[in-house]
Amino acid sequence: MSPGDDVVAAIVGVLEPHRDPVAAAPMAHYMKDRFEFLGVGAPERRRLVKESLRGVAVPDEATVHAVALACWERPEREYQYCGQEYLSAHIDRCQPRSTLPLVEHLIVTKSWWDTVDVLCRAGAGSLVRRDPALRPQMDRWLESGDLWLIRSAILHQERWGADLDFEWVAAACVCHAEHRDFFVRKAIGWVLRTYAHRSAETADQVRSLLASAPFSGLTKREALKRVAH
Repeated sequence: MSPGDDVVAAIVGVLEPHRDPVAAAPMAHYMKDRFEFLGVGAPERRRLVKESLRGVAVPDEATVHAVALACWERPEREYQYCGQEYLSAHIDRCQPRSTLPLVEHLIVTKSWWDTVDVLCRAGAGSLVRRDPALRPQMDRWLESGDLWLIRSAILHQERWGADLDFEWVAAACVCHAEHRDFFVRKAIGWVLRTYAHRSAETADQVRSLLASAPFSGLTKREALKRVAH
């Protein structure tokens, strides 16, 4: 038996009996019909998976990687959700330098915001925070030309709190201020809003940054949402 086979078998075994084509149709439509769905909602899915894995041994890195990859190979979107949640739950058991390439692979495979936004924050963000030597990989993502890697690099520090490096984030945002894609413009707005909400001083920093480059109206609205004027 390969690493993770028991975990994947447990997940599949508990979700398949709850396959619901009627519920799956609107789920697929919400995701622009990019993916197939089982039709299992998030609360029920998480409850079922939690119960199915009760008593399963705490995984090592090889198992975490194998489970994530196996979940990505299955056609239904719920399995990708299970894979990223399993990876996020056990990210601290994984070495940053051997796991960031896996996260990158998952980001650019079956890409859409519903997986990318978890992988960039709980995945890449966690790994780079633990190992700052990986920062050049975020620079590479910014310059990759890949929409989802760019979005991920911009957002990877969003949950770092006081550790957020505003100089780096600001430079990343300015670099893509004129990006035409909605998902990049939105990401820039989100990370700047998170920083702006820390204090009146950080809000002023964000306003100054927004005035320094041709950011989109969408970015500006998102960045200053619920920020006192």
